[in-house]
Amino acid sequence: MASQLQNRLRSALALVTGAGSGIGRAVSVRLAGEGATVAACDLDRAAAQETVRLLGGPGSKEGPPRGNHAAFQADVSEARAARCLLEQVQACFSRPPSVVVSCAGITQDEFLLHMSEDDWDKVIAVNLKITEMIPMGHLGDPEDVADVVAFLASEDSGYITGTSVEVTGGLFM
Repeated sequence: MASQLQNRLRSALALVTGAGSGIGRAVSVRLAGEGATVAACDLDRAAAQETVRLLGGPGSKEGPPRGNHAAFQADVSEARAARCLLEQVQACFSRPPSVVVSCAGITQDEFLLHMSEDDWDKVIAVNLKITEMIPMGHLGDPEDVADVVAFLASEDSGYITGTSVEVTGGLFM
C-alpha cells in the first residue's frame, strides 16, 4: 500500500501557492510523497526554496528543475503576477499544472461585518485569485465524482465534516 501512495500522483504537476510554510508546506510534502512534481510558490522566495529542499529534490532554486520540484515567487493577489506564475511553471516543466492547491491566504483578524472593503478585497484577492485562472479544460465524467466520493469515504478525509464539494473542473466558480 505504501508504494501505491508513493506513486498514485506520479504523473501530476502540482502548483501549490503559499507553499513556504504551514498548510502549503504540508500539502507540498504530502503531494511529493505521493509522487507528484511540485511547483512550490510563495511570496517569500526563500521559504518556497526551503520547501523544495525539504521535498528531497535538488531543484531548490527558481528555474528549470534539477530534480522533480521547483520554487517560484509570486504575489498571487495580483492577476498579472498570477498569470506570469502560470507561464513560468509551464515553461519550467513544459506543461501546465494538473493540480492547483491555493494555500496562499491572509486574514485581517476582523469579523466580516467590521472589515473594510479594501481589507475584504485583499483577502479575496490573495485567497482565491489563482484558482479562478485554471479551469480543467475538459468535461468531467462520472468517475471524477466517484473519485471524490471514494476519497471522502476513506480515512484520508478523516478531518473533513459537513462540507459540500463541487466537482466541476473549474467550470463554475
